[in-house]
Amino acid sequence: MWTDRGDLIEEVAIALRSAALLSNRSLDEADAERRAGLVIHARYNDCRSTNLLIRPRPVGKGRLGEFHVSKPSGRQNAAATHERLVAALRAAGSGTWRWDVTEDRVEWDEALAAIYGVELEQAPKRASEFLNFVHPDDRKKVSDVIRRSLDEDVDPDYEFRTILPNGSERWIYDRSKLVRSPTGQPLYMIGACLDITERKRVEEALRDSQTRLDLATNAAELGVWDWDLRTNAMVYSDQAKAICGFPLDQPVTFEQVRAATHPDDLPSTSAMAKRALDGLLRERVPYEYRIVTSGGAVRWVLAHGIALFESIDGVEKAVRYVGTIQDITSRRQAAKALGDSESRLRLAIDAGRMAVWEYDVATEAITGSPELNRLLGFPEDASPSLQELRAGYYPGEQERVRAAGADALSRGEKFFEVEYRYVLPDQSLKWLLLRAEIVMGPTGAPERAVGVLLDITEKRQAMDRQQVLINELNHRVKNTLAIVQSIASQTLRSAADLPQAKHNIETRLMALSGAHDLLTAQSWERAQISAMVKKALLPFENDQSRIKASGPDIWLDPKTALDLALALHELLTNAAKYGALSIPQGNLSIHWRVACQKEETLHLDWIEADGPPVCQPKVIGFGSRLIKGMAAECGGEAVFDFNPHGLRCHLLFKIQRRDHMSVAYWAK
Repeated sequence: MWTDRGDLIEEVAIALRSAALLSNRSLDEADAERRAGLVIHARYNDCRSTNLLIRPRPVGKGRLGEFHVSKPSGRQNAAATHERLVAALRAAGSGTWRWDVTEDRVEWDEALAAIYGVELEQAPKRASEFLNFVHPDDRKKVSDVIRRSLDEDVDPDYEFRTILPNGSERWIYDRSKLVRSPTGQPLYMIGACLDITERKRVEEALRDSQTRLDLATNAAELGVWDWDLRTNAMVYSDQAKAICGFPLDQPVTFEQVRAATHPDDLPSTSAMAKRALDGLLRERVPYEYRIVTSGGAVRWVLAHGIALFESIDGVEKAVRYVGTIQDITSRRQAAKALGDSESRLRLAIDAGRMAVWEYDVATEAITGSPELNRLLGFPEDASPSLQELRAGYYPGEQERVRAAGADALSRGEKFFEVEYRYVLPDQSLKWLLLRAEIVMGPTGAPERAVGVLLDITEKRQAMDRQQVLINELNHRVKNTLAIVQSIASQTLRSAADLPQAKHNIETRLMALSGAHDLLTAQSWERAQISAMVKKALLPFENDQSRIKASGPDIWLDPKTALDLALALHELLTNAAKYGALSIPQGNLSIHWRVACQKEETLHLDWIEADGPPVCQPKVIGFGSRLIKGMAAECGGEAVFDFNPHGLRCHLLFKIQRRDHMSVAYWAK
């Protein structure tokens, strides 16, 4: 092989063989062009390059021998450069054009015509015709670009749309250069066009994807972060900066991120990041931690991260750590508030001794809090079946509970409550209050019921006692009114005049009122006989030396106490007006005792002495009739002895002693 540049021999041989192979031609076909020669772009060993003209010298048919290498002429050089440019543009899917400005003549190559979807013969011949190939919405922009290039000597570089003959829309990228005369006049413009429709679609898809991502992250209030582990550079989105309290107009550093992490949480976050960056673990567990903003505010955040790995020197190493960050302070506060609320609810339920339960209609399974077992008399660790629970219903009560629920549903209500009786395993009876909500299923039928159960036994007993007391009060009021009516009626009949009647009624009502005071002090359950006698004798406290009262301290029922109070009043009134207490020398003795035969009886002896002589009355007075009547009502009697030396009266009342009897007993 011969060449005038010994350092290019190998490259020339490779170039020729490559040219023949790439053009799919044999060496014989290549030899046919030997006279014209082949211009190639060669590179020197010292990195310099140049165009070379190579003409092979044949040594036989179908064989190439020596090559003649020399520099091509200027025309050959330009042609070669043009061929290389055209080949490069075609390889890139580009087309070229030339516009002779002075003659307004436009020339396209075949590649450019193909881009616009037309035959070369249909290509525009003038600049104005070219604008017909531009999308109507982009024609003004293209015209302005060309005009600016002509006026300001600017090489155009722009994108626009075109509509192909088949109606499809394509995006074109055009870059051109304007050549001017030595005087500065535009001569011609050459350029290349590239179909960038696919690139535009990708860019649009990327923009749409980014838009959706931005909308999603903004809607979820998510910040995005990216940590380049090779440079330790941190990239935070505006939302991420806002969450962490970083300035929006400044970059974020690794030191800032570390300083913003709460000191108590830094060890755990560092450990989790280390596990995520470990090539063997590659952990992706989200973690919650606290940050401290520049203003000192403490915020809770939730971070998700994923490490990206690359093979470096045969070893998989993490090169980036990317993820999201979300402010969950409100969520944590809400969770804490909910937890506090549940704690208060549990305390309230425990304090109120309420049992919480849930009943599944389909499976008939019932679950309850530990208080449910205690309330229904089962051991704490027991799991009673539904049958065992239902077995405790007092006869007829289960049907009543079901009816209450059915009534609520018939009214379109979900809530109901009912009180019912329940028999515990130890056979004790309890009153329970059930409050429930019926939860409907997708089909509109009851799916489950939830509620609470309370022990209201004491409440019901109190209500029963209250009702008994109300009934007893009604009875007592009626009795008292009857007594008052009787006192008034008989007093008016026996009184000599109205002033006397008024006085007698008042004194008798005062005696009745005194007995009421004693009974009220004992909740109307009982009254002590010694206190009654003492109260009756108060008007005669200056004559205590003449009055003797004795007897055991016993409690009387209200009826006996009222009757005895009126009897004592009548006897004392008579003694003060006509008997022993009407003169200074008179004496009075009151003594009582309790005798137990078939039933307990109260015996009270009234003995007057040293008073005016006593004679048998011709007519029984009001006092005697009242005393006899009251004693008879109590199953006893009143015996009067009109002894000339002083009146004697023996009272006998059947009693029920209240020192050992409860209200419940008397209510019966």
